[in-house]
Amino acid sequence: MRRDQIDDVLSTLDDVFRQLGVRGGFAEAAAEARSATADMTTPAARIGMILAEHLFRQMTGDALSALDWRQVGTREDLERLLTIAPDLTPDDFRALDELKALPIRVRGSLTDVARQVQPKGGHPMAVPRAEYAAICDEIASLHRSGLTIGEATRKLASKWGCSQSKINQIWASRASQ
Repeated sequence: MRRDQIDDVLSTLDDVFRQLGVRGGFAEAAAEARSATADMTTPAARIGMILAEHLFRQMTGDALSALDWRQVGTREDLERLLTIAPDLTPDDFRALDELKALPIRVRGSLTDVARQVQPKGGHPMAVPRAEYAAICDEIASLHRSGLTIGEATRKLASKWGCSQSKINQIWASRASQ
């Protein structure tokens, strides 16, 4: 591969990993990927290595798809592998362009996921909504056995570990269930 193409690949990888938050760029991400613990300290490095490997395997021509990413432990290792690789094809250049856009996509996707998993605010429910019908049935059963509605709701409140007003609220909403 020509020197200018090697420089293009290396600078693209460095830029991508720095944008993903890996300060040392590709070299740091590759070192973390090859560490004995196999646990990367920065999730961005792991994400970047996985995406780069996938992108190079799936979307590139002969020059980049043939790279064995497990052999790439340092920037020098990558440079050595690129030196013996054939020149970049148009597919390789397209893959590099895709890789340049990767950090923006990853950041956007992570933001979307974070929005979806944020818990809703407020106090946790004392009684699951699925149990409302069973509570109403139990109140009716206790009332048929001779207890007043107030005594039945008091008894169920202590059983469920919630306030009597919550049981009264469930009882009042029985028509909408």
